[in-house]
Amino acid sequence: MRRVMKTRIRGLYKRGNTFWFAHQKEGRRFFVSLKTDDYVQAVQKASVFLRTPSLNPTQGLRPDIEAFLNHQREHHLFTAATADSKGAILRKFGEWIGWLDTASITAEDIQRFYDEQRQMIKEGSAQTYVMALRSFFSWAVKQKLARVNPVAEVNVGRVVSTPRRRFCTFTERDQIIAGAPTPELKFAFCCGFHGAQEERDHPGPARLVRPRPGVAPREEDADF
Repeated sequence: MRRVMKTRIRGLYKRGNTFWFAHQKEGRRFFVSLKTDDYVQAVQKASVFLRTPSLNPTQGLRPDIEAFLNHQREHHLFTAATADSKGAILRKFGEWIGWLDTASITAEDIQRFYDEQRQMIKEGSAQTYVMALRSFFSWAVKQKLARVNPVAEVNVGRVVSTPRRRFCTFTERDQIIAGAPTPELKFAFCCGFHGAQEERDHPGPARLVRPRPGVAPREEDADF
C-alpha cells in the first residue's frame, strides 16, 4: 500500500522499503523508483527529477558511449589513443553492468564496479576507470541523457606513490658522461643529469638553455 509522505515534493511516496516518485507528463502518469530507502536521498533525487523531467531519447548505454567517444575526438578533446583507452574502460563497464540504460545507472552501481576492480588491479589503475566514467557521465548530463553524474558520489581510496629510485651514484654519473662516444652525446648526458639534479635541488620553473643556430654544442657549453 502506498504511503504518501508529508513533504513539499508532491508525488513522493514509499512502496515497501523503497521511495518512489509519481509525476505526470502529457496527461500520462509515470512512477519512478528512486532506488533508496533514505528519505533525505529520496527528496534530493526527486528534486533533480523535477529540474530535468524529460531526457533526450537514447538507444542505450552502448550507443551513448560511442557517441561520447566520437564527440571527444571530433572536438579534439581526445586523441585516437585516448579514445581507445577510455573506450575500452567504458565498454568493460557496460558489459559488467549488463548494458543498462544510461540514466538508470546509480552511484551504487559504479561504487560496486570500482570496489571490484581494485581487488584485481592497482588502486591508481582502478581510479582511472572512475575518471573515465566521470568524464562520460558529465557529457551525458550536458546532453540530457542522464540527470546527474553518479560518479560524484563514489568514494575512492588513496593512491600511495612509489618513492623514486636513484638512477645512479655521482661516480657512476661521471663515468657515463666520460664514456660517451661523441661530444654530442656527452652534451646530452650532461644536460640530462644536470636537469634532474636541478629539479631535485631547486624545484620550480625549468631554466632553459637555447642552442645557438648553426653551432654544434661544445663540451665547454655544458653547465655541469
